[in-house]
Amino acid sequence: TICQGDCDPDDPLRSEGLPEVCGDGVDNDCNTLVDDADGDGDGHSVCSSTGDCDDGDPYAYPIVVSTSGSATGRGTDLDPVDSIATAFGMLDTTCRLVVLQAGTYANVDLDWTGGTIEIAGQTGDADDVVLQAAQYARQLKITGGDVTLRDLSLTGGEAAEDGGAVQVANASLTLSNVEAFQNSSTLDGGAVSVLSGTLDLRRGCRIEDNDTGEDGGAIEVVAATLTDRGSVYRKG
Repeated sequence: TICQGDCDPDDPLRSEGLPEVCGDGVDNDCNTLVDDADGDGDGHSVCSSTGDCDDGDPYAYPIVVSTSGSATGRGTDLDPVDSIATAFGMLDTTCRLVVLQAGTYANVDLDWTGGTIEIAGQTGDADDVVLQAAQYARQLKITGGDVTLRDLSLTGGEAAEDGGAVQVANASLTLSNVEAFQNSSTLDGGAVSVLSGTLDLRRGCRIEDNDTGEDGGAIEVVAATLTDRGSVYRKG
């Protein structure tokens, strides 16, 4: 009833205290928000495309990044941060996920040393999230650890060393539905170089129109293991 705090007595699916149900398009708990199930109150709804790593732990959640985000954002869907580097510094020890909203991220030049991390495009379409390298730089250098890139594109890398877009040393790299195009290296590995580690390509990655001054126009693998599950390679 209304006296007991029911915001809509004519709808049995809406009442204060009811759990929010994902995907039904109804504000079940009467807080004026639809599909915002957030049991631990950390600002991350399990109903959203970003989700929540652990809805019972208010300190375990993905960090959301947007090209229109803020340097002081909370890293949620509604209050994203403005750079991947900022997101790196906000990760907790449990949830190692950075989610990128649609857009082109310019001047990307990142280093990752040790530990596990996943960087994923939010929409699931690699064309929607583009990491454009900084001038005369690659997008990502990985030294140690276990890194996954998913549902995004890498372009414009221009490295003076191995690995035009990504350089890996003593680490594991997984590319899942990733497009790497128009990257270049002065030495080996126009798109990706792996020295002592593993490279796993999944879900039809596309490695296209990359260039190198020496060997491995697309990928260089040295003292490392390569697993490729249906990638497409093309040089225009």
